[in-house]
Amino acid sequence: MKIQNFGKPLSRLIIMVAICILSFHAMAYDFSYTYQGNTLYYNITSDNTIEVTYYSSTTDNNYVSGDVVIPSSVTNNGTTYSVTSIGDYAFYLCIGLTSVTIPNSVTSIADYAFEGCSSLTSVTIPNSVTSIGKWAFISCSGLTSVTIPNSVTSIGNMAFAYCSGLTSVTLPNNATIHSKAFIGAGTKPTIDSVIYCNDTLIVGNYTFIGTGFLTFYLNGNSYFPNNNARVFDCDESKSGDLIIPSTISYNGTTYSVTSIGDRAFYYCSGLTSVTIPNGVTSIGNYAFYECRSLTSVTIPNSVTSIGEWAFTYCRSLTSVTIPNSVTSIGEWAFSYCISLTSVTIPNSVTSIGGGAFAGCSSLTSVTIPNSVTSIAGYAFYECNGLTSIVSNAVVPPALGSEFFTYPNSCNVIVPCGSLEAYTSSQWNNYFPNRIEEDCSSALQEVESTREFVVYPNPASGFVIVEFETLQERSLLIIADLGGRVIKTFDLSAGTESVRLDLRDLPSGVYTLMIGNTTKKLIVK
Repeated sequence: MKIQNFGKPLSRLIIMVAICILSFHAMAYDFSYTYQGNTLYYNITSDNTIEVTYYSSTTDNNYVSGDVVIPSSVTNNGTTYSVTSIGDYAFYLCIGLTSVTIPNSVTSIADYAFEGCSSLTSVTIPNSVTSIGKWAFISCSGLTSVTIPNSVTSIGNMAFAYCSGLTSVTLPNNATIHSKAFIGAGTKPTIDSVIYCNDTLIVGNYTFIGTGFLTFYLNGNSYFPNNNARVFDCDESKSGDLIIPSTISYNGTTYSVTSIGDRAFYYCSGLTSVTIPNGVTSIGNYAFYECRSLTSVTIPNSVTSIGEWAFTYCRSLTSVTIPNSVTSIGEWAFSYCISLTSVTIPNSVTSIGGGAFAGCSSLTSVTIPNSVTSIAGYAFYECNGLTSIVSNAVVPPALGSEFFTYPNSCNVIVPCGSLEAYTSSQWNNYFPNRIEEDCSSALQEVESTREFVVYPNPASGFVIVEFETLQERSLLIIADLGGRVIKTFDLSAGTESVRLDLRDLPSGVYTLMIGNTTKKLIVK
């Protein structure tokens, strides 16, 4: 279901209710006044102020049409009034209205003021206006651009929702933009627009969801601190290859793009590739949700987190490289990417969120690094094509419920010396009799003449192991007297000494092994 359609049934219902309510107030106005050929209706709000108000007859809702200039003052029965507001429903469903010039005396545009004015192509909002009410311009599909002056401090819920012709918007400084203010706006843009605003506070979710703008760059202390910019939204019809800039310039200031915001490319079904610049540190929730044509995404080494549902239903993704900078992968982040065939998770990741790769039915192999300590429930649920799981974690990661569903042919390869630990853990519940030990690549034999020194011995807390410079990668193993592996340490080529943390070992006698050379180790 397209996001633009989300609110339309509700919109129609509310319009019907509004019509019923307004039918009781069809002639509720204090006086009328004709200016430049257009008759408008007014309510007196104080001794010397008035507001433009709603008028309807039983035969015609569309009481005004064409180009309308609202006067700044009106004289009635000898009294001159200042026009200070556009009242609720003032031009409601005036489908023949093409343009409106609002005078500098007006300070507010009230709720529903121009709702459904589908032919309105131009509106001039003066610097005197401080607030725009909820639903004020909803479904004004003829509007192509709007400039909201800096005097405006509040833009109401759904104020410009479903203004499908919008191609550019200029937002004010220091404004509060309420939920869904631009939802569904600009669904068929002819150009890509960039919106800039300083110190603007966005209130609620979905403010720009489903809009027709390629990107919104927002910066400032209230919402995006430290002069950082954020990719906020894009048009569902945007297609092709996208390169996100690393910096943007506005009014002589250069801003760094530091994050991909929540739902930034939500439902962009035509996107085929995305290059994220080096400097972005986070990919938000739902950022690329259901980008069905996305085949390639470049994630830089600056990214530390991938949000929940970030790439869900990206059905064309065949591979993804997660850089070593990433420390967390959110729940359902890559779920139902059915074209993914292999995944290698970097050694920086400590936990894998629930459902992270669920439903990736083409996934055949997974490599889990030694850094992972927990894998939440459903992480690889319904990955029925898996044939190989390589876990490099010496200590088996804790597993959530329904961790894997897998075919009988799926094999698990664990670190040398960890077979018993995996067999006696939760892993055995999912992979009974399917854990294969592979020590051929992990353990390199060290010559029997190779000596090493352990001190202090007996030890408590820490111990130093010194040896001749290792010519190749080796594995140092601490085992109990029964031969059960307690700890393993991966030693890279060129290593001359290593400091081992033994604080979690109970007092006793252990065997320390490098290749076929052993030493007795006493822990106090």
